[in-house]
Amino acid sequence: MHLKTWRHQAILLFALICVANMPACTLFRSSTLPQFIVEESTSPTQIPASVARLAILFPHATDPSIKSTYLDLEAHSFRLKALRPELQFVDRTLLQVLRQEQKFQLSGSVSDQTAIRLGQLLGADSILHYHVEGPTWLDQMRARFSGQLPPVRVFSKVIRVETGEVLFHHMVSVQSRELSDDETYSSVAPLVQAAVKKGVGKTLQALQQAFR
Repeated sequence: MHLKTWRHQAILLFALICVANMPACTLFRSSTLPQFIVEESTSPTQIPASVARLAILFPHATDPSIKSTYLDLEAHSFRLKALRPELQFVDRTLLQVLRQEQKFQLSGSVSDQTAIRLGQLLGADSILHYHVEGPTWLDQMRARFSGQLPPVRVFSKVIRVETGEVLFHHMVSVQSRELSDDETYSSVAPLVQAAVKKGVGKTLQALQQAFR
């Protein structure tokens, strides 16, 4: 009986020694999960039921990650039909035709008037416009020395085509934590992607509340 007890204590002691001698990097990784400061501002207005035919607009993006973010926002926007089955979305291929024929350039700073004009040509009663700002490649390189990344900001707006009235406006800012001294550029990109993902999630949540 005493022999079994001794063996049990020996095994337990061996396990504790193994845990104590695990590489420090394991503990370090668990304590450096991305942390963000999130700030939101939104209009309190519920989107009226008269919004029935919606066109989604977003700027032309050369950055593949930003372009992918816009496509994700567009894809998730279609889920609003689960809240309003009668809601229709304008076929985006029509927008491409208009841009080619009428030379519309959707730059980063798309004006409300440009969005309204496109909405009229597309036959939409309202426009859902997205705009995403995030750290550039140069910002990410600078962060290696400054330790600070610029925030990711996601803007969304619903505009009524007929009157130009802004029915919904939302902005979310996601500021990442300060970088540690030993972090390299290769570890910055995932941090930016995580901030973008959080910003997109907050944006979609706000839209879902507005369409309820």
